[in-house]
Amino acid sequence: MFSSLGAERGVVLMERRIGESYRDSGDYDQAEAYLRSALQWFHEAGDDYQIIRTSRSLALTFQEQRRHEAAREVLEKAHSLAETIGAATDTEEMSRLAEQMRDHIPTGRGSALRPGSPSGGEGADNR
Repeated sequence: MFSSLGAERGVVLMERRIGESYRDSGDYDQAEAYLRSALQWFHEAGDDYQIIRTSRSLALTFQEQRRHEAAREVLEKAHSLAETIGAATDTEEMSRLAEQMRDHIPTGRGSALRPGSPSGGEGADNR
């Protein structure tokens, strides 16, 4: 069972990469479909690190479509999860992306993301 789970995870990681490739080529509908599919699998598997990475990709997809509120919501969830698991590098990345998006989001609601907020631990970039 463990090896089949590893193989399935590898397929889902490729789904994420395919989604990112679609985003890079401007096919945002396909990008979103692949990224959401991967994100669902990572949620079901409890793979927090890949939830963060895939959420980041989905937020960037929304940002490129000028869907700023959707991007902010996804990014805030990823930022919160990164803080919870102590992924310092990812927490910093989410804060940086939030800072870049801040000028594009309509005012009226404050973002929970604050650049320079404490991250609470070591990153997990080597997974």
